[in-house]
Amino acid sequence: MKDESSVNVLYDLVEYMERERKRLLIATAIVLLLVPLALTLNLSGFFFMTKRILLTDSETSRTFYKVGRSMMPLYFLVTLNALTSIALVFLGIKNLLFLKSWGKKLGKIEKIEKKIYEEVIKDEEITEGD
Repeated sequence: MKDESSVNVLYDLVEYMERERKRLLIATAIVLLLVPLALTLNLSGFFFMTKRILLTDSETSRTFYKVGRSMMPLYFLVTLNALTSIALVFLGIKNLLFLKSWGKKLGKIEKIEKKIYEEVIKDEEITEGD
């Protein structure tokens, strides 16, 4: 059975947190890049489709637009899509700011670890010198 001291467990925990922070940063960056791209493609597809329907001279488009039905539900869906994308970008930026503060705290912990390690090495050199 492996006997692990609390110091080793804490070092492992800090290393694990650093790895998880990096993974979360990558995932957040990917989402922040994909959300606006997907919104742009979705909106451009909607507007091209709308323009094509309006420009066609088919019986369906004449009936659809002469009866007086509006495109309000379609614009509602586009607006809902845009608001959802904006919310996702907002949450992504908030997540990045959290991860940035997390990185600062981990940096402080690393400095303390380094200081403790140097003190232990000095103490060992002093005891060996005696």
